[in-house]
Amino acid sequence: MASALVYLTKQNIVHHDIKPANIIYSEPRGAVLLDFGMSKEDFHGMVRSGGTPWYLPPEYLHVNKNGQHRLIRGFPGDIWALGVTMLYVLGKCRPEKTKDWLIRRAHKDGHDRVLMQSWIKSVAEYRKQLKEVDDGIGRLVSQMLYDNAELRVTAAELHAKVVAVKGVIK
Repeated sequence: MASALVYLTKQNIVHHDIKPANIIYSEPRGAVLLDFGMSKEDFHGMVRSGGTPWYLPPEYLHVNKNGQHRLIRGFPGDIWALGVTMLYVLGKCRPEKTKDWLIRRAHKDGHDRVLMQSWIKSVAEYRKQLKEVDDGIGRLVSQMLYDNAELRVTAAELHAKVVAVKGVIK
C-alpha cells in the first residue's frame, strides 16, 4: 500500500476512498488498491465531499478565517485513511461497527459533525495506544493518524519506514 501511495503522489492523484473494502491481497503483488472512482488530481487542498465516513481525515472539518468550512482533503487524507484501515487490520477497531454520519452534513454544526468529532477522538485514543506499543508497526500506524495533517508521515516516508520494518521482521 505504501508503494501505491508513493506512485499516486508522483502522479498527483488522491484516491479519496482508501478503506479495507478497496484493498485486496495478491500473493505475487501484495496489497492492491482498488476503486479509483473517487480519485482526482490534487489541487492543493481541494474541496471534496464523498467517500466513507470513518476514513475522512480530521482536516475535513476545518474552518477558514472567514468561518467557512473548507472540506480540505489531499495526500495526507489518504495517509489518514490507510492508518484507520490499519487499525482494522491490527484488530484495534472495526470502524463500521460505530454509528456513521452523513458526510455532506459533517462540516455543518449538528449531529453528523458531533459523530465525526467523536470518531476522531476515538482514533486519537487508538493512536495513543499504538504509540506506546514497542514495535515498528504500532509506531508507524500512529504516525499516520496525527490530527494535524502536516505532522503525518508522507507516502515516501511511509514507504521507507515499511521497508525498514520489513527488514527487522524478516
